[in-house]
Amino acid sequence: MKLEDMEDVIRKAGGATDYEAIIAYPDAMAHIPSSYQYTCKIQGNKIVDTFENVNLDTLNVPIVSPTNK
Repeated sequence: MKLEDMEDVIRKAGGATDYEAIIAYPDAMAHIPSSYQYTCKIQGNKIVDTFENVNLDTLNVPIVSPTNK
């Protein structure tokens, strides 16, 4: 679930409780998070959304490769 989708679900449900966001970094010197986890209760149901951060430079390599010009 995208964060925007989660926000929409919370809004439509009339709010959430016990919201927690955990942003993990690979080491103490890193500036870019490696993963995210969002937890909350919506209408009494515990929701946990966990996902890895994506390196867009690596992801976009096939799009900008010389063979695609």
